[in-house]
Order: sequence, then structure tokens, then C-alpha cells
Amino acid sequence: MAEKHRMSSDNEYEMSLNAKIKELSSDYSDQKLQLLLKEHGFGHLPFSEATKNLLVKKLARKMLGPDPAQEDSAENVSSPSNLSPQSKTSESRKSDSSGPTDGCTAADSNPNKTHYAVCIPGLVNTITVASDFKQVLKLMKEHKCDNPRMLSFPNLQEATAFSKKTTAVEVCKGANIKSSYPNEKAEVETGEVKLFPSLTPPQLNKFRIHLEKGLLDYAKECIAVNPRYLIGNGDMPTILKEGPRYNALHACVVANQLASCQLVMGTVSDAEYLKRMYGSLPRSQEISHRLVDLYLNTPDKVAKKTPLHIASEKGMVEIVAFLVSFKACVRDYNKRFAVIDVQVGSLFSL
Repeated sequence: MAEKHRMSSDNEYEMSLNAKIKELSSDYSDQKLQLLLKEHGFGHLPFSEATKNLLVKKLARKMLGPDPAQEDSAENVSSPSNLSPQSKTSESRKSDSSGPTDGCTAADSNPNKTHYAVCIPGLVNTITVASDFKQVLKLMKEHKCDNPRMLSFPNLQEATAFSKKTTAVEVCKGANIKSSYPNEKAEVETGEVKLFPSLTPPQLNKFRIHLEKGLLDYAKECIAVNPRYLIGNGDMPTILKEGPRYNALHACVVANQLASCQLVMGTVSDAEYLKRMYGSLPRSQEISHRLVDLYLNTPDKVAKKTPLHIASEKGMVEIVAFLVSFKACVRDYNKRFAVIDVQVGSLFSL
């Protein structure tokens, strides 16, 4: 009987959820949906055609509340009456040894050990403190769709204090909140970048082809929706062509598309645009300088040529003039192409 009741509750909840999703999708405009998402704690997530269905589903679940059947199941599993004598003994030992941890899960018995604050926005909207790094990574993987972020602290006290003074949504919006370790590993300090989904090879390939053909309307739309078209992991230029490892500027120069070059460099030079990923203006300016340098001076994998070398070698006068207009552009990166200095000098005397 209990099993039948649970299955019936599951079906009822699924029907209600599907009806709510249908209602939100058909009866609400995009503008109204964005307002509802903001009201229910999803305002920090990017809204586009690609993410609309997922966000509508999240919103519907939030508006309906948790599945009663799942709550009953969780209660039955955790209820002491459903535990075997051996499990009860083990459970009591755990509770005796761990004691209260102020809402921090899996906190280590050594309070001076490094502890991690895992910030999970969205439906959960909690900050969990733990000391086991493997458990932290597992937790972040389980809630990957909620774009979690992790910060580390030198002891339990600091981690607990942090979890009480802020919320997961505030952290994951890219607020000026830093780990206690300034040189912490990438998983800790790049959580805000996860607001934008990773791109598939077909998506990047289509973007590159439009840049190479000078079809900028599509390229601009891609960049406006997701900065990852130009900014990859580790704040590095996104690789658009795997063989020679061309970034967007390499591809534009090889195709002799000046307007595409201007779009790419204009975008990575715009600190206001980068604030969408990095939150604060100083941080965005720092990343912008880094990206400009990398786009201009990174050689390809095969010929070891920077975009300037390629443009100069092929006699692309306007593109060369555009590239050397950036102070960060290194003209003599490779001694084999020292002749570029002479060519560039002649351009400005025209």
C-alpha cells in the first residue's frame, strides 16, 4: 500500500510539474519569465533560447515546492526505526563522535585543518562546509547544473563564519568575495566563470566559420550570449581550431577579415563586457589586459607564428596596421620574423 501511495504521489507531482512547465512556456513572455526567475532566486543565471527550457523547469519546481513523495522516502530512510541494529550502533557512534557542527556537514575533527565552503545557488541555495576535498568535489558535481562555487579557509571557524554572513546566491553572482588563500587552485577561484555553459566543438566551429566569412551578425549574437566563445578555461583565449590551435584572432587573420579582427579585439578589450564573468571592474580590467596580450602574441602550434607574423607574411597591410596599434603587440616575438619590424615601419610611412 505504501508503495502504491508513493507511486501515485510521484505521478501527481509529475503531472502538476508538466502542467506548470506548459503554463509558463505558453502563457508567459520572456520578459515576464525573467522577472519570475529573479523573484525566485534565479536572476543570476543567463537567460537565452538555449537555457530557457532548463530555467523554466527549475522555476516550475521552485513554484510547486519539493516532491512530497521524495520527502516521505527521505524520512523513511533516515528514520531510526528503519535502521538495522548494526546501523543504529554505527549511527549513534557517528553522532557521539561528531557532535554539533553549526550546520556544517562533514566538518573534520581537526578544526585547524583546511575547510571548504561549497556555495550552491538555485533550488538549494545553501553554503555547506566540509574538510574532505573529495567529498567537496563530489558535492559540486552533483549540483553542477546549479553552477556552484567553492572557497577554502584555513580553519573551521572562518569557514563557518563565512557561511553565516552571506548566501550562496551572493557568492555565485560574482561578488567581491575571495578565498582566504590568494593563490588558491583554479577550482576555488574561478567559480563565477561557471555562470556560462561550456560550448561544444560544433558550436565553436560554426562561430569560427562565420568569423572567417565576415558574417558578423551571428558572431556578435554568439558573443553577446556567451563570453566563452572568446574566453576559455583559465582565462585563456578559446581554441577554435584544434590542429594548429588557432584562437579567434588567428582564424580572422588567416581569412583576411579585418572587421572580424576588430570585433574580437574590441570585445576582449572591453572591461565592462568582461564584468559579466568576473563581477568587479578591477578584476575585469586585469583579465582584459591578459587576454589582449594572449590574443596578439600567442603563436599557433604548427608554424609558431603569431597573428602579426601571419598578416605580415601575406602582405595584409590594414590588418598589420591594426594589430600593431595595440601597445601589447610584440613585433619581434620570433627572430625568424624580425623583418616584420621593417614592414610595419613602412606601413606607417604610407
